[in-house]
Amino acid sequence: MPFELADKPGFSEFIKKNCQFPVPTASSLSSAVLTDIYSSVKASVIQVLKNVTAATIMMDGWTDKKCAAIFRCQTEHNNQLEISHNYFSSAAC
Repeated sequence: MPFELADKPGFSEFIKKNCQFPVPTASSLSSAVLTDIYSSVKASVIQVLKNVTAATIMMDGWTDKKCAAIFRCQTEHNNQLEISHNYFSSAAC
């Protein structure tokens, strides 16, 4: 679900009627969630890199026919592909 859903009146009413905690905002959700994800990924990367003696980091970016941005980031270390991510954006030209 997109974080913006938390700012919709229907969501706010649902939370107030069914939950015992304050209604979150999209900003508070994204801040907390993104911080947690960043911390988790950073810890994983640090753990993986502890035994690395050689590394290659590759990144490429392009847009599709609808002008959505696509980025690919891939790392290889000690001759093993370990992390590969695709990031998509729905932004139009």
